Amino acid sequence: MALTYGEPLRIAAGGRWLTMTDVTLDTKYPTGGYVLDPIKLGLTDGQLDRAFADVAIPTGGAQGYPTKITTKTLALQLYAQNKAEGEPLKEVANETDVHTIVVKVTAIGR
Repeated sequence: MALTYGEPLRIAAGGRWLTMTDVTLDTKYPTGGYVLDPIKLGLTDGQLDRAFADVAIPTGGAQGYPTKITTKTLALQLYAQNKAEGEPLKEVANETDVHTIVVKVTAIGR
């Protein structure tokens, strides 16, 4: 469950940092998502106030996954369309191959 973090772009904003970081996922998606490290997102004090992630689109433009970052655990979660029409999205299955996905994470904190 190793994530690879790119070099964060950091912008000072009212006593906080606004950062944007490319995060490359590893080969197998873990149930519950990937736990993000605020320091690797460019927040030097490790205090994350809020984070957002773009839709996770694999290299080559295959079908992407909507994302969510949980506030309590800082887990980056991926979702997929349920097979039944009109049903809500569901979390991607454990051990789904996501190794070609890079997600841009925007974070605010210190």
